Amino acid sequence: MPSIERIEQIVMRSTESVPNEVQLLRDELLQRWHEWPVDTTQDFCTYAKSQIETLSKNMRGIARRALRDIQAGVSMEADMEARRATLQRQSARRMEGETQRCFDTVNRNEHGVVYLGSARLQSGTPFYEHSRELGREVCQLLGSTSWSGAGPGLMEAPLIGALEAGGHTAGVKILLESDQSFFEQNINPALQPENVAECRYFAPRKVGLVEAAMRDRLEDRTAIIVLPGGFGTIDEWSEYVVLKQLGKLGTNHPVPILLMNYEGFFDPLIEFLYQSCIERGTIREDELKLFDLCRDNFTALEILAETYDIPPDKRPYLGRVHPNVTLRAASPDEHSEAAHA
Repeated sequence: MPSIERIEQIVMRSTESVPNEVQLLRDELLQRWHEWPVDTTQDFCTYAKSQIETLSKNMRGIARRALRDIQAGVSMEADMEARRATLQRQSARRMEGETQRCFDTVNRNEHGVVYLGSARLQSGTPFYEHSRELGREVCQLLGSTSWSGAGPGLMEAPLIGALEAGGHTAGVKILLESDQSFFEQNINPALQPENVAECRYFAPRKVGLVEAAMRDRLEDRTAIIVLPGGFGTIDEWSEYVVLKQLGKLGTNHPVPILLMNYEGFFDPLIEFLYQSCIERGTIREDELKLFDLCRDNFTALEILAETYDIPPDKRPYLGRVHPNVTLRAASPDEHSEAAHA
């Protein structure tokens, strides 16, 4: 049944062009409607029809036609509400099923390193090649499954790198409409279809990618690595940070979150956090320790090695990956000093 407010809107719409005599009765009935006991609605309908008989003979037909219009409008609204409720129930069931498929996919492929990044930056671009190298070196260092959103660009690059290192890859993909195919419709070649959970809703996909990075056991080696990207990447990064901030990440052991600041890509974001958020008190400066800002792959690999107590002789990237001075970006400490200068 539509709400009282919605019924009143239907009544007003159905009687907006009737004569004044009928409108006066309408207004009187609407006032009475608010005072009428809820459990005797049918009696009110009988009362309303009896009041129509008090109108002049010429007005009764107009009032009855208006009443039929109101009844048709209420029936249509009730039908639409029923359809919406059915769709909501179906959506809830579908999201539940997609979430379960994500969990099943993670259980089959094990927790590991989740890569977030732009779908638009293709092979041959500097960021793609940096990401590919990172995926290769992280796989050799940690030996964990490499996960992504299963799209192209910087979601693909680290997985290609992981495969080059003999690693295992998996993904959680969002299915988009056909007119959005410029984003990430095709499963990238770094993944086997059986290792990918496909979702029509974003919520299960996000839950799946969070689950993929969790550390159920102390020996699990996982991480969240955020590569350059746009709205989607920043959205997912901030969600991970907020979950970690609130203690809602759902992991039994700490999970590092690395923000890859290639060529200072995220410098404006860090500057915003300092000069707007910290200065105005919307976040605390120590909350920036929830993630690590990495200016190059060497820095990221060192953080992961230290996190998981990997000794120098077990760090294969040493001597092969070096700090890249061309990717120099200010550290959080340097940003803090500049912001307080």
